Amino acid sequence: EQIEGIRRSGVVNTGALDLVAQEIHAGMTTLEIDEMVYDYTVSHGAIPAPLNYEGFPKSVCTSINEVVCHGIPNEFDVLEEGDIINVDVSTILDGYYSDASRMFVIGQTTPEKQKLVDSHAPESTPENVSTSRMVASSIPTVMFFASLFGFIMRAFGGFMRGGKR
Repeated sequence: EQIEGIRRSGVVNTGALDLVAQEIHAGMTTLEIDEMVYDYTVSHGAIPAPLNYEGFPKSVCTSINEVVCHGIPNEFDVLEEGDIINVDVSTILDGYYSDASRMFVIGQTTPEKQKLVDSHAPESTPENVSTSRMVASSIPTVMFFASLFGFIMRAFGGFMRGGKR
Protein backbone atom coordinates (compact mmCIF):
# COMPACT_ATOMS: atom_id res chain seq x y z
CA GLU A 1 0.00 0.00 0.00
CA GLN A 2 2.79 2.44 0.91
CA ILE A 3 4.80 1.66 -2.21
CA GLU A 4 1.69 2.22 -4.32
CA GLY A 5 1.06 5.55 -2.58
CA ILE A 6 4.61 6.69 -3.27
CA ARG A 7 4.29 5.52 -6.87
CA ARG A 8 1.10 7.56 -7.38
CA SER A 9 2.79 10.61 -5.88
CA GLY A 10 5.75 10.01 -8.20
CA VAL A 11 3.46 9.93 -11.23
CA VAL A 12 2.21 13.44 -10.40
CA ASN A 13 5.75 14.60 -9.63
CA THR A 14 7.08 13.26 -12.93
CA GLY A 15 4.13 14.79 -14.80
CA ALA A 16 5.00 18.21 -13.40
CA LEU A 17 8.61 17.83 -14.58
CA ASP A 18 7.44 16.61 -17.99
CA LEU A 19 5.31 19.75 -18.31
CA VAL A 20 8.29 21.94 -17.41
CA ALA A 21 10.36 20.11 -20.03
CA GLN A 22 7.74 20.92 -22.69
CA GLU A 23 7.36 24.59 -21.74
CA ILE A 24 10.75 25.84 -20.50
CA HIS A 25 12.38 28.46 -22.74
CA ALA A 26 14.50 31.58 -22.82
CA GLY A 27 12.52 34.58 -21.60
CA MET A 28 10.56 32.57 -19.04
CA THR A 29 10.88 33.57 -15.38
CA THR A 30 11.44 31.11 -12.58
CA LEU A 31 8.18 32.41 -11.09
CA GLU A 32 6.38 31.17 -14.22
CA ILE A 33 7.94 27.73 -13.65
CA ASP A 34 6.75 27.82 -10.05
CA GLU A 35 3.20 28.74 -11.10
CA MET A 36 3.17 25.99 -13.73
CA VAL A 37 4.28 23.35 -11.21
CA TYR A 38 1.78 24.59 -8.61
CA ASP A 39 -1.14 24.55 -11.06
CA TYR A 40 -0.25 21.10 -12.38
CA THR A 41 0.26 19.62 -8.92
CA VAL A 42 -2.97 20.89 -7.36
CA SER A 43 -5.00 20.06 -10.47
CA HIS A 44 -3.93 16.45 -9.89
CA GLY A 45 -5.10 16.47 -6.27
CA ALA A 46 -1.64 16.84 -4.76
CA ILE A 47 0.27 19.45 -2.74
CA PRO A 48 3.66 20.95 -3.63
CA ALA A 49 5.78 19.76 -0.67
CA PRO A 50 8.16 22.76 -0.47
CA LEU A 51 5.37 25.36 -0.27
CA ASN A 52 5.48 26.99 3.19
CA TYR A 53 7.77 24.26 4.55
CA GLU A 54 10.06 25.91 7.12
CA GLY A 55 9.02 29.22 5.57
CA PHE A 56 9.95 28.32 1.98
CA PRO A 57 7.69 30.59 -0.11
CA LYS A 58 7.33 28.65 -3.36
CA SER A 59 6.19 25.33 -4.82
CA VAL A 60 9.44 24.34 -6.52
CA CYS A 61 13.17 25.02 -6.32
CA THR A 62 14.81 26.57 -9.39
CA SER A 63 18.58 26.79 -9.38
CA ILE A 64 20.18 28.67 -12.27
CA ASN A 65 23.83 28.34 -13.28
CA GLU A 66 26.06 28.65 -10.20
CA VAL A 67 23.23 28.09 -7.71
CA VAL A 68 23.72 24.48 -6.59
CA CYS A 69 20.31 23.82 -5.07
CA HIS A 70 17.16 25.24 -3.48
CA GLY A 71 16.98 28.43 -5.54
CA ILE A 72 13.79 30.37 -4.84
CA PRO A 73 11.68 31.22 -7.90
CA ASN A 74 10.95 34.89 -8.51
CA GLU A 75 9.87 37.33 -11.20
CA PHE A 76 13.39 38.72 -11.66
CA ASP A 77 15.21 35.52 -12.63
CA VAL A 78 14.58 35.37 -16.38
CA LEU A 79 16.04 32.41 -18.26
CA GLU A 80 18.53 33.36 -20.94
CA GLU A 81 20.13 31.50 -23.83
CA GLY A 82 22.98 29.42 -22.41
CA ASP A 83 21.61 29.10 -18.88
CA ILE A 84 21.48 25.78 -17.13
CA ILE A 85 18.72 25.33 -14.59
CA ASN A 86 17.84 22.59 -12.16
CA VAL A 87 14.13 22.30 -11.40
CA ASP A 88 13.44 20.34 -8.20
CA VAL A 89 9.84 19.21 -7.69
CA SER A 90 8.48 17.54 -4.55
CA THR A 91 4.91 16.30 -4.27
CA ILE A 92 2.60 15.11 -1.52
CA LEU A 93 -0.34 12.98 -2.64
CA ASP A 94 -2.57 11.34 -0.03
CA GLY A 95 0.22 11.76 2.53
CA TYR A 96 2.90 10.17 0.33
CA TYR A 97 5.96 12.13 -0.77
CA SER A 98 7.94 12.04 -3.98
CA ASP A 99 10.86 14.17 -5.09
CA ALA A 100 12.84 14.50 -8.31
CA SER A 101 14.73 17.10 -10.25
CA ARG A 102 15.87 17.65 -13.80
CA MET A 103 18.57 19.80 -15.28
CA PHE A 104 17.68 21.79 -18.39
CA VAL A 105 19.87 23.64 -20.87
CA ILE A 106 18.31 26.75 -22.34
CA GLY A 107 19.32 26.77 -26.01
CA GLN A 108 23.04 26.40 -26.60
CA THR A 109 25.41 26.72 -23.66
CA THR A 110 29.15 26.71 -23.04
CA PRO A 111 31.10 23.44 -23.30
CA GLU A 112 31.91 23.78 -19.58
CA LYS A 113 28.25 23.97 -18.56
CA GLN A 114 27.26 21.22 -20.99
CA LYS A 115 29.93 18.95 -19.53
CA LEU A 116 28.52 19.51 -16.05
CA VAL A 117 24.97 18.74 -17.22
CA ASP A 118 26.04 15.62 -19.12
CA SER A 119 28.11 14.19 -16.28
CA HIS A 120 26.92 12.41 -13.15
CA ALA A 121 28.55 11.02 -10.04
CA PRO A 122 28.57 7.20 -9.88
CA GLU A 123 27.49 7.54 -6.23
CA SER A 124 24.26 9.18 -7.43
CA THR A 125 22.96 6.28 -9.48
CA PRO A 126 19.69 4.81 -8.18
CA GLU A 127 21.27 1.51 -7.23
CA ASN A 128 23.81 3.33 -5.02
CA VAL A 129 21.48 5.72 -3.19
CA SER A 130 19.89 4.65 0.06
CA THR A 131 16.65 6.19 1.25
CA SER A 132 18.15 6.38 4.73
CA ARG A 133 21.34 8.14 3.65
CA MET A 134 21.76 11.52 5.28
CA VAL A 135 22.05 14.48 2.91
CA ALA A 136 24.95 15.82 4.92
CA SER A 137 26.99 12.70 4.14
CA SER A 138 26.55 13.44 0.42
CA ILE A 139 27.95 16.99 0.57
CA PRO A 140 31.65 16.01 0.44
CA THR A 141 30.93 13.74 -2.53
CA VAL A 142 29.10 16.49 -4.40
CA MET A 143 31.85 19.01 -3.64
CA PHE A 144 34.57 16.58 -4.75
CA PHE A 145 32.70 15.67 -7.92
CA ALA A 146 32.17 19.33 -8.82
CA SER A 147 35.89 20.01 -8.27
CA LEU A 148 36.79 17.34 -10.86
CA PHE A 149 35.19 19.58 -13.46
CA GLY A 150 36.80 22.77 -12.19
CA PHE A 151 33.82 23.97 -10.18
CA ILE A 152 34.15 25.22 -6.61
CA MET A 153 31.27 25.03 -4.17
CA ARG A 154 31.62 27.78 -1.59
CA ALA A 155 28.46 26.87 0.32
CA PHE A 156 25.92 24.09 0.40
CA GLY A 157 22.71 24.44 2.35
CA GLY A 158 19.02 23.84 2.19
CA PHE A 159 15.67 24.47 3.74
CA MET A 160 14.76 20.90 4.61
CA ARG A 161 15.78 19.39 7.91
CA GLY A 162 15.11 16.05 9.51
CA GLY A 163 12.13 15.34 11.68
CA LYS A 164 8.38 15.13 11.28
CA ARG A 165 6.45 17.64 9.28
